[in-house]
Amino acid sequence: MDSRVISGNTFGPNAIVVQGNLTSPEPLWTVNNAAHADRQRREREIEILRRLYKSPYEDRKDRNPDRTRGTCEWFVAHKLFQEWQESKQSTTLWVSADPGCGKSVLSKHLIDSVLQSTASRTICYFFFKDDFEDQKNVVSALCCILYQLFKQKRVLLSEAVLEQFEVYGEEITSSFGKLWSALLSVAEDRNAGEIICLLDAIDECEDHGRSQLARALQTLYNTGRSFNLKFLLTSRPYVSIQHGFRPPDIPELAVIHLSGESDDEMVKISLEIDIFIRARVRVVGEKLKLGSDEQGILLRELMRVPNRTYLWVHLTLDLIEQDLDLDKSGIVRITSHLPNTVEEAYERILSRSRNFEEAKKLLHIVVSAARPLTLSEMNLALTLRSHHQSYDDLNLKSEERFRENVRDLCGLFIAVIDSRVYLLHQTAKEFLVQTKPSNVSKRNQAITKWKHSLWPQESHRILAEICIWHLLFAEFGAQSPKGKTMNFQHNDQRVFLDYSAKHWTTHVRESHIDVKNSLSQLISKLCDGTSSRCLTWLRIYWRSTNTDFPQNFTALMIASYFGLTTVMKLLLILDSTDVNSRDGTYKRSALSWAAGNGYYVAVKLLIEGVRSHWKGLEILFKAGAQVDSVDRHNLTPLSYAVLNGHAAIAELLLEAGARVDTRDSIGGTPSFYAVCNGHEHIVNLLLKRGINIDSEEDMSMALLLSAAEKGHAGIVKLLLDKGRVDPNSKDKNGNTPLYLAVKNGYKPIIELLLEKLGDKVVITNKIVQAAVDNSWNGKQIMSLLLKQQRDPITITEEIMHTITTGFDEEVMALLLNRRGDQITITEDVLKAAASNLKGAKIMALLLDQRGDQITITEDVIKAAASNSEGAEIMALLLDQRGDQITITEDVIKAAASNSKGAEIMALLLDRRGDQIEITEDIVKAAAGNWNGQKVMALLLDQRGDQITITENIFKAAARNSNSNPMISLLLDRRGDHFTEDIVKAAARHWHGKEIMALLLDRRGDQIAITEEVVKAAAGNEFSKGIMALLLDRRGDHITITEGVIQAAVENQHSKEMMALLFDRRADHITITEDIIKSAVKNRWSGNEVIKLLLDQRGGQMIITEEIIEAAAKNETRGKEIITLLFEQKGGQMLITEKVIKAAARNELSGKEIMELLLNW
Repeated sequence: MDSRVISGNTFGPNAIVVQGNLTSPEPLWTVNNAAHADRQRREREIEILRRLYKSPYEDRKDRNPDRTRGTCEWFVAHKLFQEWQESKQSTTLWVSADPGCGKSVLSKHLIDSVLQSTASRTICYFFFKDDFEDQKNVVSALCCILYQLFKQKRVLLSEAVLEQFEVYGEEITSSFGKLWSALLSVAEDRNAGEIICLLDAIDECEDHGRSQLARALQTLYNTGRSFNLKFLLTSRPYVSIQHGFRPPDIPELAVIHLSGESDDEMVKISLEIDIFIRARVRVVGEKLKLGSDEQGILLRELMRVPNRTYLWVHLTLDLIEQDLDLDKSGIVRITSHLPNTVEEAYERILSRSRNFEEAKKLLHIVVSAARPLTLSEMNLALTLRSHHQSYDDLNLKSEERFRENVRDLCGLFIAVIDSRVYLLHQTAKEFLVQTKPSNVSKRNQAITKWKHSLWPQESHRILAEICIWHLLFAEFGAQSPKGKTMNFQHNDQRVFLDYSAKHWTTHVRESHIDVKNSLSQLISKLCDGTSSRCLTWLRIYWRSTNTDFPQNFTALMIASYFGLTTVMKLLLILDSTDVNSRDGTYKRSALSWAAGNGYYVAVKLLIEGVRSHWKGLEILFKAGAQVDSVDRHNLTPLSYAVLNGHAAIAELLLEAGARVDTRDSIGGTPSFYAVCNGHEHIVNLLLKRGINIDSEEDMSMALLLSAAEKGHAGIVKLLLDKGRVDPNSKDKNGNTPLYLAVKNGYKPIIELLLEKLGDKVVITNKIVQAAVDNSWNGKQIMSLLLKQQRDPITITEEIMHTITTGFDEEVMALLLNRRGDQITITEDVLKAAASNLKGAKIMALLLDQRGDQITITEDVIKAAASNSEGAEIMALLLDQRGDQITITEDVIKAAASNSKGAEIMALLLDRRGDQIEITEDIVKAAAGNWNGQKVMALLLDQRGDQITITENIFKAAARNSNSNPMISLLLDRRGDHFTEDIVKAAARHWHGKEIMALLLDRRGDQIAITEEVVKAAAGNEFSKGIMALLLDRRGDHITITEGVIQAAVENQHSKEMMALLFDRRADHITITEDIIKSAVKNRWSGNEVIKLLLDQRGGQMIITEEIIEAAAKNETRGKEIITLLFEQKGGQMLITEKVIKAAARNELSGKEIMELLLNW
């Protein structure tokens, strides 16, 4: 019998041990409900963070170089920037600049050094870039903004936010409206503080998303919201962007032009560019070992060129660096004909190419690719020719050799970042690509010139050919057409397949290939839905749609789905082609797919059929498709065209006789969807054709409710003008159109309803509460409702409290005047006023009009002491109700915790100093205050004799998010005692590297780096910098114990931490079974750290049953970990019943792990 015993405290004081058979599938123990709930909540939070992480935003920021010291300073000192930064209102600042003026470098500098996150301010950012799929749409930007918010302030992931994400599922992370609503909800949270969103290069955001963002930002100007949500946008100085982001009632959007708007500003900018030039010349001089006189010549000649930009300097100096004969005479020679513009620099860079045709082909591919290609993909694309039949026919260069080949072909014009190929700058694409057909002939006449040498249609043709030749490889024709999944073991063995499969049809469409083109027959082969090669690429593409793969998808359906009219023409002349056949999954016809996806020419072709002429006679090869064919939901092609807003196609279908009254499975019709989705152009189209929308009387209210909820004022007006709707009708949840409009803040619709229907509209308490809850523009709505409504509205205490918290004295005065007889001023109302940033005027108004009802309690005083703008409120209360006020310890603690509490603390010490004792808790509150240096200094100055700086106070300061200034103050004034706990707190902190460096610099002789301190640093999930600092400064005192390694592998970013330890102390590291078990349990990065351990110490690692069991329990990384173990340690692994049971209990990924284990 096993003598091991599980005691009552084995798993901690909160565990309950349950005896049972070890082979039973029941768990050995269960934790108490609170611990279980905490774990579940953490898992829910992690899941939302995972879904929001759409882009490696930090890497994309750091792709930009750091600013040169001395630059960007004029901007930071600019009055408009200072006003924007200091504003307490939701506001937007637009920073515009011509290409190459350093917008992105400025943005990076602002994020890293100027607008840093603090306890009361959170900085979020996104860098748009049109060469990244995940970096050019506004939905990805909002996902990243919310991810950063929740990552920095996990408290903002409230239960309401969690529920919002869970209810909407995956839909929310692809919906601008829902993400924007979530951002505003989070900003309203009392823990949110100031939120700054920096969006760089919005001109590189896709047009529709930029318009959505502009409309959303416009509404913030008129909201009267109490939160502080600010945006800083950078872009090129396009008028369309300025107009789009300018609020309708504000004549000018705050704008800073980086090129300068006055002589004084232009001088400052020019000086900063000169600083940049001098710094770069020093670097080049050191690299090329130029003398001071040679550097002086180079600097002087660079300074002579007018209209210098940062990009021009970068390109010009790179050209100079590449010159192999660079002595003094060489510098004189090369600087005598420097490029005067960025375009001249581009021309010279490319003119140095050793292979013009190959360089041009590479550039054709780069500018037309749907996403940046990897080096491996580009290697294949440049190598592939029409005679290649398989991968075996290719003679590909090694990646390193190909990287050098790219550099030889295009020089600095091409950048390789993370093994992906990019153009150096957005201006490079504009330099190359010809957008005006009229200039093509000029291009052909001067073929050696690079500017505008690439015609988009030709670029797409080249890439279309490459993709088609690739998809026709023998490997892809050999796959079984019946298989539902790819048979390839590893995607990297089939380089370029993912790209070709997903994007070849786009390149074919954009290249406008004619039926007579030799490629048309190859395209037809790829559209044969019965062939293996077609199913190979189509399944890869279809996975990206996240929908079921369509069975019985014919060649005509495939061509119609992708708008491949060349293939359609070939198919429609064949007798075997059934133009009306439907697929086996969605029951949609070729016409339905083409109409839904917006391909006008394809729809026209299907409707009209294929016609030809012979000896003057018109011959119809195939009659047109049925325009009212229905799918499994009874939706018609017109329904799909309307649902997706394709007005031209809708008109085409209507001309062909399509019905507008065909009801689908939920009772909707094309006209219904036109109204509900706000497609006013299509609605007008229907009306012009004499179609009476009101003929669907049973749907008219549903349309009004939907339009009111979604903010389609034009549709609401359209329905109200018809005069046949009941304005007080309710949806299934009892909501009226007015309630839905008020709840969502659609002021134009509210005005329409009140103006058109007057007293017919009933304003209920529910509607008033919705206005109160809407801090977006609730002030204006509340004023509108109170001024319009004659019937009495009951103002409850809850409504009164919310109004006092969220609005200003104008709404309060309006309430007191209009509904004063219903209002009682309770303690909660007074606390709300004392907490309001604009509360001084509200409190004065309440004291003036309702003073006889008011008693000032301790909680009211605490609320004022906690308010960052509370000094005026506190002074008012002390002046008018001083006899009711006692200054307690809690009041002083509230002031000490206040980020702007110094003024309040000084006021209280001055006015009520005899009542105040400075306790340890008060000093701790000041030490933990991110902006508490002034409060602490005040306390030390005025009450220093009462204050002892204890260990707890130092720990509070170390945990402070802005700890350095506070710790420096305490070190200067009282820094004579340190403990291990203080150093551990610094080692665990999210920016502990700065704190630790400060402690070592100022009190190094008193700091002992114990094992516990090293363990704390190893477990720090925010940065490996603390560990690196300790190894650098105190390496001879540090032993890397098993406990340290244990903490490192459990770290959320364990790979980086372990890589550091292997690099610096590999000979001290022993990988034990416990360490491996901890690594495989790591839910965040267990797969990465296991791969690192296998690479570094694979020969020493023994994979036990307990290790495999722990991996099988890992819900997020278990499958990847077990796959790694199988690949490298498969011979050691024994899959036991315990392992299978562990996988079976894994709720998130157990099914996949089970399949992996059973197939091994």
